[in-house]
Amino acid sequence: MGAARKVDFASLGCAIIDLELPDGDGTDLARALLEKRPALPVAFFTMGTAPSLVEGARARGPVFLKPDMSPVVAWVKRTTRPSQPPPTK
Repeated sequence: MGAARKVDFASLGCAIIDLELPDGDGTDLARALLEKRPALPVAFFTMGTAPSLVEGARARGPVFLKPDMSPVVAWVKRTTRPSQPPPTK
């Protein structure tokens, strides 16, 4: 997975991965990311693929269907936290 080699793992708050990638499926990329950051929240976004691939992805995180971005945005908001607390007045 070429994409996994280009990721700054320390800066990731979460990962949203398409299940259908040009050089493999998203579960392979998720596996590579999770080897580096086991606690990284991972979700998948897809137009719908083979049921076995979707089920395999669900074992690692939620699967959202394109084109509706609303559930993805809500998941990101629930999953990520600011790295620093808000300033106090």
